[in-house]
Amino acid sequence: MKAAQTGWEGVLDEGEEILWQGAPDGRLDFSSFWSVQTLFAVFFTGFSLFWVGMAFSITGGMGDAVGQVVHIVFPLFGLPFLGAGVYMLLGRFWAEARLRRNSYYTLTNRAAYIGVDAKGKRSLARYPIGPDTRLTLEDSDLGAVWFASKVLSMPRHVPQMRRSRTRIGGATQTTQAIGFEQIANARAVYAMMRKVQIAQAETEGGDNA
Repeated sequence: MKAAQTGWEGVLDEGEEILWQGAPDGRLDFSSFWSVQTLFAVFFTGFSLFWVGMAFSITGGMGDAVGQVVHIVFPLFGLPFLGAGVYMLLGRFWAEARLRRNSYYTLTNRAAYIGVDAKGKRSLARYPIGPDTRLTLEDSDLGAVWFASKVLSMPRHVPQMRRSRTRIGGATQTTQAIGFEQIANARAVYAMMRKVQIAQAETEGGDNA
């Protein structure tokens, strides 16, 4: 497990203290391979291979110069679709692992932070932890603690987030859960977040008294 990245100093509020810092495991993880997305990727990749093969076969009988050009060029139009299918089937796991290798987690007494440092660009997202924050623990050797979610305008694959779909008013809505994933001490981090929630609830209760 790599150490937490430095260089984020100065972003905490006054009185905000760091409770834990860590980073996700950056190895390839195929645990979610068998899914609806994989079935679609298999179909998409298979159809793309079929289209490229058929295009190559049909144009193979053209003997003139133009026909030879068509024979070479026409099947190439299927390659972008084939590449997209291979990415959905296998490439997405490499993209997820690469993103995790460049991600860093921080938990304070007020919020959870997810920082990404990749290709010379840095981003830092802050998620306040309060009494109403819904925490979900996935307890395993490499577990996760989910504490926020994001609604997507359209279904897509984004590493480091767990997706779910709901129907609202007849429309399908894709939601991605956000949290600290692929960490070895998920239970301990979850316990710290629960203590932050309790402390926040006590603070709000005292302010309302």
